[in-house]
Amino acid sequence: MTGENVIPAGKGSKIYSARGSVMAFKAVADQTSGDFSLMERTLPPRGRRPLPHRHVAASEAFFVLDGTVTFVVDGTESHAGPEEFLLVPRGAGHTFGNGGDEPARLLVLHAPAMDAYFAELDELWSRPDPPTPEEERALMSRHGMEPALRGAGVTEGRRYGEQALSNASPSLWTWLMSGS
Repeated sequence: MTGENVIPAGKGSKIYSARGSVMAFKAVADQTSGDFSLMERTLPPRGRRPLPHRHVAASEAFFVLDGTVTFVVDGTESHAGPEEFLLVPRGAGHTFGNGGDEPARLLVLHAPAMDAYFAELDELWSRPDPPTPEEERALMSRHGMEPALRGAGVTEGRRYGEQALSNASPSLWTWLMSGS
């Protein structure tokens, strides 16, 4: 299929990167009156997962195109492969990542649109030094997100641990964000 409105794989009206992921936006808030944004996201093999978080005012949906993606939603771990779908309702604590040896690709839908968050995230991660935990927390807060450390149920302890903390200390945030 061809035409000016057709966007090929790996391309988008906006392309951002952060933490090793490449995000090619197929639809952004300006095009959808803010109703939703849609991105094609490429996750590197064994890359760093996003910090467990929740969207206070948005739902997030994932459709895996290639590879296998591990999701943790409110303490339940699941794996999705090509042509499988996962919905994360607003308010649910979650994270996801690619534990495989090959890149994984997925479509990610946010409703309402959240492309502005990823534009700012790209700016933070494009600097010579990675952002501080405080900068990432402030960015998350500005876009209706919050850390989901309490009850996130992340089972991969070496990366995130299961913390029963309502407010993580800066040193804990540094450790959580390091992926080590």
